[in-house]
Amino acid sequence: MENITSGDTIQGARWPEPVQVELVEELNQGAYVRVVGVTRHSRMHVDQLLPRDEVAQLRHARVEVSFAASPRQVFLALETRRYRFASLYDPLLAMNTSKVDPLPHQIEAVSFKAEGVFGALLPFTIHAFGVHTAHRLQH
Repeated sequence: MENITSGDTIQGARWPEPVQVELVEELNQGAYVRVVGVTRHSRMHVDQLLPRDEVAQLRHARVEVSFAASPRQVFLALETRRYRFASLYDPLLAMNTSKVDPLPHQIEAVSFKAEGVFGALLPFTIHAFGVHTAHRLQH
């Protein structure tokens, strides 16, 4: 297999799962090929130098998609992905999704303690409780 290009999915004896190729470089007058990519399932980084004869043994991987999962499993997988990224945009995510409704002074107390570690909480607290609270927090 001499025609590996960026974007291909390949399989070989060196990897336990298919690899999504991001970069292919020929080195040492074509004696070696550097393959940079990521494994499809575990998302592990791959950066290996392969001899030309080993490159010939690589094969294109077939990516098969199955829609046989139960709707509940699909929903849980999507929710997992959503929560993974939601905390990046909402530092108060844990409070917003809980059944506890804290009072404004409780949020202020927590944000003051967390300010040293989580400095990003302060702007959200100021925005949530208005100008009077913002003035009090800053002075």
